[in-house]
Amino acid sequence: MKTVEMKEFTMFRLPKSLELSMSYAEAKAIIGPDLLGGMKRIDQLWQDHNNGKLYGFDDEFFENFVHEVNAFNVVYTTMRPLFF
Repeated sequence: MKTVEMKEFTMFRLPKSLELSMSYAEAKAIIGPDLLGGMKRIDQLWQDHNNGKLYGFDDEFFENFVHEVNAFNVVYTTMRPLFF
């Protein structure tokens, strides 16, 4: 049995202007059927951005991935109590 380590993730801190209201079902649809894999993919995009591989400014990253990071936060918030 593989255990999931939620400690490896942290929520995205978004300005209010970029926060979207979405249900857990909508968030799952955006992230994909493999929630852990999808969250890792989004986290890797953020890491790539921070390492200078994607965009010059955070605003550019969030403009392109606003739905994904909001979905990440919804799934994280929903699933976190199961692991802590």
